[in-house]
Amino acid sequence: MIWYLLYPFRGTTEPPRLSQTHPLRLAFQRHGTATARHWRLSILLSVATAVLLCYPVLFFSAGSNVPGPHNIPHHVWTSTTEFRGGPNTKADVEMRQVWMHGDYMKALDPRVLRQALRVQNALIVNGFGPEDRSGLDSLPAPGDPENSHDTPNDMCAPGSRSLSWAFHSPLMLWNCSLAALESDSDVLATINRRMGQQTYLNFTLRPSSIFAGKSFKDGKLQAADALVITVFDMTKTGIQKSWETRLKALAEDLSDQWSLYPETGMVAGSQLYEFRFRPMTMSDDIFLALVYGLMALYVLASLGKMRAVTSRFGLAITVVCKMSAAIVASFTICGMLKINLAHIPREAYPFVVLVIGLDNIFRLINEVLANPPEMPTIHRIGNALGEVGHLSLAQTLQNLLLLWLLSRVVSPGVAAFCAFAAVALVFDFVFHLTFFLAVLSVDVRRLELQDSLDRLNIAHPTTSTRQEQQPWLGTLIARRVPVQTRLAGSVAIVSFVLMLNWHFFDSANQPFSLRRIFDYALATRDSVNASRVSRTVRPQPPINQARTPAEWLKMQDHDTAKEFIRFFKPNAYSFVARVYDPVFFVLKGADGRKARPHPTSVLYIIRQMTTQHLFPVALTISLTIALVTLLMSYLLSNELLDDLDDGEDAHSLAVRTLPASHGLDIIRLTSCGRGHIVSISLDRSTCIWYYDRSRGYSQMIMKTAKATPPIWPIIGTTIDDSGRFLALLSDNGQAALWSLVDRRFFKSTKVPLRGQLPVFFSFASMDTAEHERLSLVFVTPDGCLTDLDLRSSQQQSHQISQSKIISTSLLCCARGRMNIISASRNGQLHVTTKSANNEWRSETLPDFGPRLSDAGKLSKIRSILTVSSLGLVFAVRQCEVDVFDFHSRSIIHTVRTRHVKPNTLKVLHSHRSSCSCGATTINSLSIVYTEIETHLLIMHTFSIDDSSNSQICLRSSSYNETRACQGLDSAREGLHWVHKPGVWEATHAQSVIGVRKRSSTPAPSSIASGADTNYFEPALDAPSNALKHRTYKPATDLSSLPTPVAHAEPSANEHAENDTADEWEAWTLMSAGELLTTPLFSDAGDASQQDDQLWVSNAGPIARLGKRAVAVGFGNAVKIIMLGNERFEEDTEEFVDPTVMQWRSGRRGLGRKAQ
Repeated sequence: MIWYLLYPFRGTTEPPRLSQTHPLRLAFQRHGTATARHWRLSILLSVATAVLLCYPVLFFSAGSNVPGPHNIPHHVWTSTTEFRGGPNTKADVEMRQVWMHGDYMKALDPRVLRQALRVQNALIVNGFGPEDRSGLDSLPAPGDPENSHDTPNDMCAPGSRSLSWAFHSPLMLWNCSLAALESDSDVLATINRRMGQQTYLNFTLRPSSIFAGKSFKDGKLQAADALVITVFDMTKTGIQKSWETRLKALAEDLSDQWSLYPETGMVAGSQLYEFRFRPMTMSDDIFLALVYGLMALYVLASLGKMRAVTSRFGLAITVVCKMSAAIVASFTICGMLKINLAHIPREAYPFVVLVIGLDNIFRLINEVLANPPEMPTIHRIGNALGEVGHLSLAQTLQNLLLLWLLSRVVSPGVAAFCAFAAVALVFDFVFHLTFFLAVLSVDVRRLELQDSLDRLNIAHPTTSTRQEQQPWLGTLIARRVPVQTRLAGSVAIVSFVLMLNWHFFDSANQPFSLRRIFDYALATRDSVNASRVSRTVRPQPPINQARTPAEWLKMQDHDTAKEFIRFFKPNAYSFVARVYDPVFFVLKGADGRKARPHPTSVLYIIRQMTTQHLFPVALTISLTIALVTLLMSYLLSNELLDDLDDGEDAHSLAVRTLPASHGLDIIRLTSCGRGHIVSISLDRSTCIWYYDRSRGYSQMIMKTAKATPPIWPIIGTTIDDSGRFLALLSDNGQAALWSLVDRRFFKSTKVPLRGQLPVFFSFASMDTAEHERLSLVFVTPDGCLTDLDLRSSQQQSHQISQSKIISTSLLCCARGRMNIISASRNGQLHVTTKSANNEWRSETLPDFGPRLSDAGKLSKIRSILTVSSLGLVFAVRQCEVDVFDFHSRSIIHTVRTRHVKPNTLKVLHSHRSSCSCGATTINSLSIVYTEIETHLLIMHTFSIDDSSNSQICLRSSSYNETRACQGLDSAREGLHWVHKPGVWEATHAQSVIGVRKRSSTPAPSSIASGADTNYFEPALDAPSNALKHRTYKPATDLSSLPTPVAHAEPSANEHAENDTADEWEAWTLMSAGELLTTPLFSDAGDASQQDDQLWVSNAGPIARLGKRAVAVGFGNAVKIIMLGNERFEEDTEEFVDPTVMQWRSGRRGLGRKAQ
């Protein structure tokens, strides 16, 4: 509704869509992403919070005065409100009271009880009018044989039963007998035992009606602040004169131990109150049943139309649990705030939460559906919440404002309902952002996983794009029809509150009209203002009271009101009582009566509840969390895994083949973390493989050589990690940008290459003052950097170095700052960054230039590799690799290696954490490369020990001298290698995956001395396709690696005789040294595709795909090798600052094949 009110200012009624960089949108988006990523923690924290808030209502007894279902009337409207009227207004009954106070919260002291009995006898024992009290002393006391029944006898009853007056007193528990009171050794036990008895008027002796300022424990009364004696006058005789006379006499003869207020006993002030007790009518029942029935049908129909959930029943249970927790928790908060909720039937309370809660739920689900299915689950949830989170927040704030405005004009009973609804809306919004959001992310993740399992062969794309026409009702439920539903929630709240309020001003049976509502609103406001004035002018007793008379009167429960109405005005729904100010008797020198303390705060109530109920609450929360954890483990054990690194499937290799799309060999392959693949063939065709979780892979073939302008030959390709953009670069400098979302070229421009092949070509994201800027950056060997802005098409050039650039890599730092690290031919290291004025600048790091090696030779940097997640740079020199921290510009460790083949160095590392010294730590670090002479794949693995809890501190060794943490210098180095690895690529699962030919001859026996003869070449007759090997060598012992030897190559005839399907295998090497292999053609389907495949002499190119898969060009086909279950969901890299948008920056796979 707020968007309609803002129409004159905005010019539209459509809700606003926040920009991608708006702080509120980013806050909701980050919260949604974090909740979806840590869904289990979010669910458990929500459950613990709900149990903590619901415990008082569910487990505290009814006598604790905690508002809840046990203290709310069932099927009944009740109220105790101030009534408009003057001194001459005739009331149905007049009420006069005497309050007896001793020490603070010690009204049950025998001295107070005895004095109360004396006062009661002085004021009431002689009766009023014709009643005669003679002979009462001869009646038996409680406990005598004649009074063995539970109901008190007639000792407290008037001599005449004319019912013109009556009284209600706590002394009725002892039958108004001084002897019975004196003989009672345990007053509290007597009160708790006889509580609930009926008096001679059929009034129930309840703590709320005969005591004020009560304290309970385990449902039993423990203390009270005042005894309350009430006298009722049905105005048939008029007892005012007798009452005043007796009070005046009592004041004159009062003992010195007691004080009277007012001192003369004369009370002039009074207030009219209306007590109402009306059962719900048939129309009320039909209305509520219709409302809740329509809500149930709406929920069932909406869930039935949604594909975003796999378990509609489970999601419905989630919604019920969320709303129930919000409602029950609201009772607890209202109890702490002392809001009386006993005026409206309990059936009405869930209404507002259901109306608003359902709207938020389906708004979020529909937005999740609107996101592309190929988007990762955590990003789908985050983007959806960022898109609609501000709308849910605005609607909640709007409804809170509406409820506050309504509470100013409605009756006090409905105002309490408005306060409850406001608290419930806040809790519903909180649980919506935590509990429901986490469960929804799990359900969406289960749906995607089930789709992946259903698509066991990902090589079969779905070509059907026909969209079935939905019926109008289904479209309406899916919220695609432009029906103005944004007003529904607010209109429902206002209408429902006004209908509730109508029950409190229809005593005159006047017709329902807007004029009647307006008149009553003004009357309510005037009554409230008048009561405030009267309470301000009327003096209060100068003592400290735990409960004031006005508070005591308004907290009487609905059962007491029902008995009063039944007695004073039978067959009616209400009566009006004139309540006179009470007379106070206070024990002189009573403790705690002089100082008037501050009102009890919510923190004090929480502290008191914590002191009394800490152990049972903690036990209940622990038990509930344990049960929920077991339930989640049972329900999701076979459907969802938190850590894909665990389980047997995580260490299994699977090979899939995409359908052949090229006529000649693939020469270039590019992929991204979202599963999209781009292959370029010698037949001048470019094939884009789109990955979709629901349909698998679908292909699109382009003839870029025939485009205008032509894009061929292609020398560079790159995809950003968001899976949105593809860049193609031809040798004449033509850069074409393709939208993977819209499936079209959206930009083409000329860039200066000067006849060179770029050494670096990648997307990069940089934060500016206005927005996030996506650029295409490439570096040519002459040291020139070119920056192409995708938004404005502007180009910037910058000279990094006058020397030739031989290697470049991108390092992403905090707050979106990009650093381009380059190595020049003269051995210098250069860092290029963009300054605040949007200008590139470069600096040379003098400490990392050429240096003398141990052999006395000049050692220069030959290539570099950056690891943004650790903030490290790896500089490859001759037979060594420097590991240095980019931020401190200091060397952490130098690894001795064999001759590293240029641009083959890869780094594997475990999940990072924080050290006690503040630096980053990891459990293990692996450096993998291809040796230039032997073509061995060599892996150096560093770890402290075999424990998963041991951490390596990634800080310079110069700082380690003063700390207890252990760095790479203290780590144990393990050495692993693979013969004839073929083509390979590192993954983010601490492993490398490759494709190679199997050896057709036995493994060579001529190796260097000291080598482990059980090296990594699997035997041809091995019964298993997996071989494990672990060996740890000192860091300096590189002689154990095999030396170059000549091997006999099989002849062409031998090649022809061997089955091609048996020649090739996929393999993976774990960081711990475990080698797994599997045939490249694992089934008959793959083997049969060789008929459409070219003869292959060398596999490749290869590119990393997602976190634990690679794509390999094999002739004119593309094969996908997965380690475990790859879902193409999570980001493929981690950054130091999680708020930084990641853009993929590695060099793509290149390869040339023999034909």
